[in-house]
Amino acid sequence: MQAAQVYGRYVGGFLMPVSLRYNFNDLTRLQELGGRLSRKAGDTKSLMAAVATVLKRGTQDRFESKTTPDGRPWTSSLFKSGALKRKIIANYDKDKAEVGSNLKYAAIHQFGGVIKAKNAKCLHFLLNGQDVFAKSVKIPANPYLGISEADEMAVCQAAETYLAEELK
Repeated sequence: MQAAQVYGRYVGGFLMPVSLRYNFNDLTRLQELGGRLSRKAGDTKSLMAAVATVLKRGTQDRFESKTTPDGRPWTSSLFKSGALKRKIIANYDKDKAEVGSNLKYAAIHQFGGVIKAKNAKCLHFLLNGQDVFAKSVKIPANPYLGISEADEMAVCQAAETYLAEELK
């Protein structure tokens, strides 16, 4: 989807290993609203706050449904301790809405990858109560950031509500 970009970056003093930026002007349905909004409305910060809230809620809902933004089931659970779901952070200003996490393992769950032992000969962890030792572990991608069809509809509704209020 062109309107969403998932990437890692540093935001407002917080390390955001992975975040989602949503630009509502990139959607066809909202281009006309965006044009009207820029001509008629002044401060769009409250709109971006609403968009950030919608995106954060949609992201957190995916932890309940255990699905990617496009509706595919996750290949493994991301909800062992609940920390990742609780650490979803929304950031916005007048031009953008972002959602991400400052947890250092957030990006590997979004994109997948391999964890390798750095300061030891091997990794050590428990799996089903058993000690496991490995030189590396492959983590499958389980995208939780992104925009589902329901998220897109909710963002459009937030923009339409905002525009209706601004154009009164």
